[in-house]
Amino acid sequence: MRLDILSLLGGEKDVTNVIVLTHNIDFVFIQTMVLPALRRCGNSSLTIFADAKCAEESYQVQHLALDSLGVRFRVVPVAMQPGFRFHPKAIYLSGSNKGTLLVGSGNLTFGGWRENGEIWCRFDTDVDGTSAFSAFKSYLEDIVDLVPLGHNIRSEIKESFDGKTRPWANQMEPPGRLIYRAAKGESLLDQMNIVGGETKPNTITVCSPYFDDQGDAVRSLSEKFGAPVRVLCQTRRSGLSKEAAARIADVATLSTFDFHHVKIDSEVRQAFVHAKWYALQTGEMVRVFLGSANCSRAALTIPGSGGNAELLALVEMPSEEFEAQFTAEIESIQNDPDLMSLQDVEGQEHNEILGLRVLAARLEGGSLQIAYRSSSGVTVNKLIANDLSVDFSHVSPGILMVMSVGSDLRTILLEGVSNGATVRSNQIWVDNEQALSVTSRSRSVVDAIRRTVQSRT
Repeated sequence: MRLDILSLLGGEKDVTNVIVLTHNIDFVFIQTMVLPALRRCGNSSLTIFADAKCAEESYQVQHLALDSLGVRFRVVPVAMQPGFRFHPKAIYLSGSNKGTLLVGSGNLTFGGWRENGEIWCRFDTDVDGTSAFSAFKSYLEDIVDLVPLGHNIRSEIKESFDGKTRPWANQMEPPGRLIYRAAKGESLLDQMNIVGGETKPNTITVCSPYFDDQGDAVRSLSEKFGAPVRVLCQTRRSGLSKEAAARIADVATLSTFDFHHVKIDSEVRQAFVHAKWYALQTGEMVRVFLGSANCSRAALTIPGSGGNAELLALVEMPSEEFEAQFTAEIESIQNDPDLMSLQDVEGQEHNEILGLRVLAARLEGGSLQIAYRSSSGVTVNKLIANDLSVDFSHVSPGILMVMSVGSDLRTILLEGVSNGATVRSNQIWVDNEQALSVTSRSRSVVDAIRRTVQSRT
């Protein structure tokens, strides 16, 4: 839980493509901290899939400070069904010599990549084989199916797994070591059960910062595997409510813990444990599912088109190794957990009014394509680009086009009408496809020129 992702990135070499999955996103952190780290490991392309609502909210606050979004790196907002979120966390580094994949719990923010107590599982093609990478490639394909105007994004994914330029990707192993979902398929809980086969655990330990309001996911875990559950609760930080704890008292016991970082100057401070893992112990062996999924209905129990998009890695180890890797860092506390009441716990299952939302804006070959989603009854009648109203045409439901657009276009938003009232969308950045397609070698030259110019101004 003390892994520094930025230091890890800076230590890698010859990375040409980076793909990140995240729920929350900090654009300024990417521009000021992540891009410099990538320059040290090969000046790779950077494609980020983020929850559409989180990306929208963060962009509205930070957009005036951004100059690299849509030019140096790509952010792909992913919108799930109302009430659910795009929630996986992963970092995929692709180079000619090897691939590296981290699956975990940390968002693409300073807290998620450096400050919180997070959990990560690392796979390297030269050590662990390619089964996890095959599974991750399939998951990326499921995600792109949810994204409008995705043809260039598909090309980027294909390039990162190109067997001609990456010998390790030439003959990939069958998918394995990951379970996931993105608006289709079985629930994560059912997938966990399938992986276990006939082997049933004696006990289940849950580490999660957030829970559903009734504790239903904890009960479902116990019932699915026929085993008691131990829930780890960080003191004064757990998202399990008093009411939910009372409802699951017949199947679950609570254990209080805490976690502290030690800084270079020996200062000790409490850190929020954002890690999510599920340890199923059978005898002396432990099967651990770790990654993005909180212990909630939205994350674990909903199949089909509903539910959150989530990603978990699977590792198996002897109980002694499990204790060393997963519980040795946390500080056990004998007191009962100090839980909040339900009204004080922030809900994890969101109900939102859609209205009008722009999902993507792609500038390519002098034309601009825009994808949007709107509530029933909303008619789009205005496109504002760089603060000016411009003409557009409807290409198909949810897709607009503007011809003969200048390369300096950076932001757009839409206006519409619903029952006589004006509805305004979120403002969104424009992806300049020509700039984003620059090779890593050319990107190094461009970045060097930019830094030289900035130092002289």
